[in-house]
Amino acid sequence: MACRRALASSSRLIQRSHISRHYATGSTFIPPQAVEQGIEREGGRGDVAGGGARWPKDRKKYIPASPHFYTAREAYYRTLYELESLERQAKRELEQSSLLPAPKAILERIRRPEWMSQAAFKSEAGLSMGMSMRKRLIAVLDQMTIWRGVARQAGLDHIAVTLTTALQFYGEPDGGQKAMRTGQHFHELDQYGRSYAHGARKTSSARVWMIATDPSLPTARPSEYDCLSGSDATALVDPTSSSPAPPKLLTSTILVNSMPLATYFNLYDREKIIRPLRLTGLLGAFNVFAIARGGGTSGQADAVAVALGRAIMSHAPEMKGVLSQAGLLHRDPRMVERKKPGQPKARKQFVWVKR
Repeated sequence: MACRRALASSSRLIQRSHISRHYATGSTFIPPQAVEQGIEREGGRGDVAGGGARWPKDRKKYIPASPHFYTAREAYYRTLYELESLERQAKRELEQSSLLPAPKAILERIRRPEWMSQAAFKSEAGLSMGMSMRKRLIAVLDQMTIWRGVARQAGLDHIAVTLTTALQFYGEPDGGQKAMRTGQHFHELDQYGRSYAHGARKTSSARVWMIATDPSLPTARPSEYDCLSGSDATALVDPTSSSPAPPKLLTSTILVNSMPLATYFNLYDREKIIRPLRLTGLLGAFNVFAIARGGGTSGQADAVAVALGRAIMSHAPEMKGVLSQAGLLHRDPRMVERKKPGQPKARKQFVWVKR
């Protein structure tokens, strides 16, 4: 009996709920913008089968003026697209003129201007970008600078003028006379014609001062002797001489910690120090004064050699290719590996014995 009563009551509840159940019906939602544009409504309230709301057939879609309208940075990508199109057009014209690939000697003489910083791009050009986006834009600008230099050498002024007009807003307006900044900075000569440089190797460091032995040399600048040559320069060096003196063998002095080079270093270390002067053909053209601290003689010799190479760059910037290829402008990053605990040396381990 109890089971029957329970089943009866549950069936009555189900029937009541079914009778009182209703569904919320309403019209199809249409946004306010669609209503303003004249969207027609067909059918009754909630009449989905009757059509509800439909867009008019003659309504035209909005087409953005720029293909980069839906990107996060429309101004940046629009500028990048325009510069890339200009760069491809210039390259195509140079290829049609049989000027590409350009000779290596011409490419080496092309100097890239100093481009805007990330903050300058945002404040002056209105281009908000990250570091990777700036690198991509700078790569296009550098390539345009190369095509401009090739066009100038070939006499294609219309290409050079077009590229210069596009590039002058992002860098130097003179067309790249100022070299790009790098992480390496070479000191200028002081009023006495001395250059200063610093070098390091392992735990050793060195400071070098270098001055020309003969003021009439082309590398002894800046000084008033740059505008003189031949007999005038010889007359300044030796006022008593009335005729040009014959070429003489140049000798120089290299002091390290107030000691002669032959006294402070052995033969192998001495060869490493004078290697920058040998490669550049300036052996005997400069007097060198060096101060070395820390480490041993081998590390100090490498540090003096790097500092000497950097000091030569202040006198003869055209020697950068030779010195850089020989590795005399950058510090050797190799260091002695530290000893590990539980081991006799950095890599050596004790012999494992089972018993």
